[in-house]
Amino acid sequence: MKKTISRLPMPAGLRIELSRAAGLDNETLFRALKEKDVKALRPAGENLDWEYMFSYAEQHEEEVKEAIYHGYEFKFLTINGLRNYLKIRFGFKDGHGLEVSEEGIVSLKMSAEDVKELEGALPGHWNLSTLDVPEEKDGQRKIQIKPAALEQNKAAGS
Repeated sequence: MKKTISRLPMPAGLRIELSRAAGLDNETLFRALKEKDVKALRPAGENLDWEYMFSYAEQHEEEVKEAIYHGYEFKFLTINGLRNYLKIRFGFKDGHGLEVSEEGIVSLKMSAEDVKELEGALPGHWNLSTLDVPEEKDGQRKIQIKPAALEQNKAAGS
């Protein structure tokens, strides 16, 4: 069962992940958003537009703070958003550990800890399942992520 407190729109979550990937700690990120400090956020992307995030953080300050410090779930996540999240947050690259199809993420190897974090971030319209293969020696698990509607249609015989 998911224990995530905050639910963020895709652009907000991805900006948080870009900031973390650039090495910004939680306090620096939250303060920069609160103070609308573009210079402090520049490491996350030189040409990244932060106006949306500033506005969102101003309107939803507690939610954004909870998300930064304690994690979040995306409100909605497209296949491209999911692909970008996996690349930014976990360092995956297309064709190198990340197999994507029209049906979702076909195959992905992650640690149990990363799987748990990913599960917490995925909105309900995505299903994450562990493939029925032995766990790798390095503790990696093979998973797939598919749209919930696709799974429901298959179960209904559509």
